[in-house]
Amino acid sequence: MHWWSNNLCSLRSKARTCFKAWSKNRSLPNQLAYRSSKAAYQKALRLAKCKAWAAFSKLSTPNDTFKTLRAFTGKSNSISLPLEVVINGATISDPAAIADGCANHFFPIETPSGHEHINCFESASWALQQDDSASPAPPVSDWEFETATHTLNSKSAPGEDGVSADLLLFSIPLIRAHLFALLNACVLFCFFPNCWKLAKVVIIGKPNKSDYSSLNSFRPISLVSNLAKLLEKIVLGRLVWHGRCFNWLSDSQHGFREGRSTETAAHALVSFVESAFVGKKVCAAAILDIKSAFDSAWHPAIISSLASRSCPSYLTKSVMSFLSNRKAALLVNGTQHIKTVHLGCPQGGVLSPLLWNLLVDGLLRLSFSFPVKFIGYADDITIVTSHKDPAIAAQNLQIVCDTVVKWLASRKLFLNPLKTVFVLFSPKLSVWPNLQILINDVVIRPSQSVTFLGFIVDANLKWKEHVKTKCLSAKRALFAANSCLRQSFGFDSQRLRFLYLTTVEPILTYGCSVWISVLNTKAGTKMLRSFQRLATRFITRSFKTAPTEALLVLANLLPLDLQLLKTTGLR
Repeated sequence: MHWWSNNLCSLRSKARTCFKAWSKNRSLPNQLAYRSSKAAYQKALRLAKCKAWAAFSKLSTPNDTFKTLRAFTGKSNSISLPLEVVINGATISDPAAIADGCANHFFPIETPSGHEHINCFESASWALQQDDSASPAPPVSDWEFETATHTLNSKSAPGEDGVSADLLLFSIPLIRAHLFALLNACVLFCFFPNCWKLAKVVIIGKPNKSDYSSLNSFRPISLVSNLAKLLEKIVLGRLVWHGRCFNWLSDSQHGFREGRSTETAAHALVSFVESAFVGKKVCAAAILDIKSAFDSAWHPAIISSLASRSCPSYLTKSVMSFLSNRKAALLVNGTQHIKTVHLGCPQGGVLSPLLWNLLVDGLLRLSFSFPVKFIGYADDITIVTSHKDPAIAAQNLQIVCDTVVKWLASRKLFLNPLKTVFVLFSPKLSVWPNLQILINDVVIRPSQSVTFLGFIVDANLKWKEHVKTKCLSAKRALFAANSCLRQSFGFDSQRLRFLYLTTVEPILTYGCSVWISVLNTKAGTKMLRSFQRLATRFITRSFKTAPTEALLVLANLLPLDLQLLKTTGLR
């Protein structure tokens, strides 16, 4: 309770003491002392709650009401770097040493090149040496400039230059002519200014990690200049236009693409497995994770990918200027460390997602003589093969994984075998402990379930574990919302119903079109109805013996299983 104070605690203790004295000796002085102490406690309590409501009203904004709600419940979105970090097996507390260790960990040096990298080198060098005088870069149009400024998020954090997006957008009418000329010159000369390539790096923790003393539990976010974002948006718009016209990206890529999401990626996986079940086949799947994907992207491989798609020369040179000679400024406990970055795309950059998709697009287009399905989402690559014999399915999967490892090595990318999951999908409750796959000489045995882009997919596609986990997450959110309302400004059924519909129910309905088949079982429907019954009891403040149908009517809610069918039909 954020409004609770030591003064309230002492007043409550005094009221309890007076009540105990009056219980033992019911005299008039003891009764008057108890009433006065109780009245003083209740008055102070009401005053504290009114101040809490005033603070909530002051901090709340129409755009982000739940930001204040998270603050009241004591939750934070970011996890900062601890004062002591384990680097290379040693615990380090010196800020300068931590900053240096973070720079070396998140921005690794380029590995030596071998004969398998010659093709990328030659292709990139040829693309950068092309003369673009015959087809110069088109000037920036008014529409491109307006689109870039209008799509810039006004809440974007400033880069190393300290110019916030809100300030930049406010001053656009005053500097429009100068900024327009500057962007035109950058596009004409295929040049990114060096001051725009200095990124302020913020290190934040990955959610749901058990140990935050290791740097593997953190990721770097590059805060680039908002002026650079305008130039990146212009270049990105032209690259996207060429990509759509000439089909640059495979349909198997679902990350960072318009009209694609984690839900479409999950549909691709489930559809392939279900079609195999119809043919009485077993599916062998490997969920791969590319190690330090964005931070290890090799620049010649990116340029080679653009050259193989006949990208205009001025755009290829602009991308190379964007990637080369970048610097990262890390600030750790007041100590700043600046490092030159020779690899990777800045996480948080506008161009980075598209460049990564282009880099791994060739991987998703690999073909084999047997049925195989590639599903890409950012740096997560999923491979699925099918066959009636589980051993042959696993053998085919091993062949694909070996090919993927070689393909990635030719681009100086590597898999993380510790994060790789091997699953054998079967319509029957079967276990094959003798089957396995090898990734970089690491043995990976089959698992009964896997967390795939927020979905818990079991080996039989029953979805019971997924529904159970989501119900537990939704229940925690319901308790948090109810506690926040009750402790902050008293119970209100309409407010709690609003929070249920906007923050609790979406936890359950996320991707429901993927796992809607769980409603075919009584157990799945029962779990959903049981959770919704708890929510309706909270909203209506009813007894435990109240009928579920009556609670749904009083709370004005549609049964959750019918709501899932409705949402699935709309999608």
